[in-house]
Amino acid sequence: KKNGQKGEVIMIIGGKTALIKEQIEDRKNKNAKYVEIHTFKSDFIDLNETINKKEILKQNQLIAHCVHSPMSNFLNGRSALTGPSKEERTDNMRLFKESIKLSNEICDIKNPIVVIHCGGEMPSNVQNKEQHRIKQKEIFQEEVLKLSQFAQKNYPNVRIGIENVQKFKGATERCYGYESDFVDWIRKMNLPNVGTVLDICHAMITIN
Repeated sequence: KKNGQKGEVIMIIGGKTALIKEQIEDRKNKNAKYVEIHTFKSDFIDLNETINKKEILKQNQLIAHCVHSPMSNFLNGRSALTGPSKEERTDNMRLFKESIKLSNEICDIKNPIVVIHCGGEMPSNVQNKEQHRIKQKEIFQEEVLKLSQFAQKNYPNVRIGIENVQKFKGATERCYGYESDFVDWIRKMNLPNVGTVLDICHAMITIN
């Protein structure tokens, strides 16, 4: 939206930085105006201390428009929707909710975004991969619904962006998050504050 008119899209082009003084100053020297905040799990040990780092952004005349949730959780696992165990999913959900709060507090645009990775691991010993994939997607949708409701109740201006992941094989492979219909089945959930984020590098890895 622009000038109160619906249908117009504003594109933000900016950089990415951790909440580290040297990185922030580097982005300013490169003439960035907007930045996505890349977080680590250590940023959530004392969330109020992390929120106070907004002053460093102000000092360098940078505007945060987005917070990327941490890549790992406090159990040293992957921080993503649909974790491999209930314990990890609980820890991840706490990080996601605090990422939403951080975005609300540190970003200086009307509708800040929180970027969250989807998970969907496919262990190599799974016999029925399609059944496992369906179950993982069900858990994913339950967790997205919880996050959506949490944000709507507590931080209604924040938008949640679910990022596509790369398809890979190894000890574990992905069972969803890279398919051509990834956007469609999130859109079908019809949640007003949830959308998708395209990671071009992840998409290229999947194609290649």
